[in-house]
Amino acid sequence: SLTVTEPGLFSVVVTGPTGCTALATVEVVDQTTPPQNVSLTVSGPISCDIPTVTLTATSSTTGVIYTFIGAGITLLDGPNAAIVNQAGSYTVVATAPSGCTSIATVTVPGGGTVPEGLSLTASGVLTCLVESVTLTASSATLGVVYTFVGPGITATGSNTAVVNQPGTYTVLATGNNPNCIGVALVNVILDTTPPQNVSLTVSNPLTCILPNATITVGSNTTGLTGFLFTGPGLPLEGLLSSVGSLTVTEPGIFSVVITEPTGCTALATVEVVDQTTPPANLSLTVSAALSCTALTATLTATTSTTGVISYSFAGPLGAVITQNGSAIATVNLPGSYTVTATGPGGCSSTAIVVVAP
Repeated sequence: SLTVTEPGLFSVVVTGPTGCTALATVEVVDQTTPPQNVSLTVSGPISCDIPTVTLTATSSTTGVIYTFIGAGITLLDGPNAAIVNQAGSYTVVATAPSGCTSIATVTVPGGGTVPEGLSLTASGVLTCLVESVTLTASSATLGVVYTFVGPGITATGSNTAVVNQPGTYTVLATGNNPNCIGVALVNVILDTTPPQNVSLTVSNPLTCILPNATITVGSNTTGLTGFLFTGPGLPLEGLLSSVGSLTVTEPGIFSVVITEPTGCTALATVEVVDQTTPPANLSLTVSAALSCTALTATLTATTSTTGVISYSFAGPLGAVITQNGSAIATVNLPGSYTVTATGPGGCSSTAIVVVAP
C-alpha cells in the first residue's frame, strides 16, 4: 500500500515468487476544489419602514451548504437565505460535499433608528397668573430634530416650545433617517377655577353699644392666599390682608377680592348697617296741669324714628310715675319730667316737659 497526496492515475507492477509480474492501475480523484463563484447579496437597506432584509447566498458548485455569520440574523429563510434586522457586515461560509469552503461577505446598509428614550414634559399648569408654560423634549439619541404640534404654540427652540393654551401636545423626534420618527405626548392643564362659594358676613350692626363690627370671608376653597378689602374708612386702593377677616368702624358697603394660589379671584360684598343714630325728633307732652280736680297728668313721648324704641321716665323726688304703655306715663306731682328714648342700637335721646300745679 501507498499513501498519496496528489490526484491522477497510479499503477502497480506486482512480481510473484517465480518472477512473473502483473499490472494494475487506479485513479485518485481530485475533490479539493472549494465552492466556486460564491456570492452574498442583500435585498436592500434596513430602514424604519423596512426593519428587516434578506441575505441570499449563491454558488456555481452544486450541493453546497451555507452557514451565515452576523450580529442581526433572526432566522434562516431556506437553505441559502437569512433574515437580518441590523445593519453591518455579514459573512456566508459555503461548504462543498468534500468539506472545502469558500467565503463571501456583504454589508447591510443602515437606515437609522427611532430616537430612544424620548420624553416631553411641561413646566407647569396654565392658571390665572401663569399665561404660558414651556414644553421640553429630550432623547437619549444625539442629534435629534424636534417638531412640536399642538393648539397654542407661540415660540419654539431646538428642543422647547412655549404654549398658551391647554390641550394635548405632540413632539415628533427625527434621527439620522427622516423615516425614523419618535412620538411623545404631554397634556397641558388649565386651572382657572376661582374660589368657590365665597361669602362675606358681618358680625353685627354698628351701635352705640357695639361701635365695631367684624366682616369675615367664607369659602370652601382651601389655600386662599390674599384678601383685598375695600369700603368706607379703608384706603382707596384697598387693604390687602393675609387673613380673611377685618374689623370696621364705619357703616356702608364692604367688598373683598379673594385670591387663590392659581391667582384666580372671586368677589363678595356685605353691608354694615348703621344703628348709631339716636331716636329723632323726640318730644314729651303733658295732658294738663294738676289741680284740685285733676290730681294726675298724662305724659306722652313721641319720636319720628321707627322701630323698637324703649322709653324711661323720670321726675321730681317723691313723684309716682306710672308707665301706661311704652310711651305714656301718669304722674301725680308738679315739676320737671324727662323721658329717655333708646333705639335698637342702644343710642338714646332725652326730652323734658314741666307739669304745672
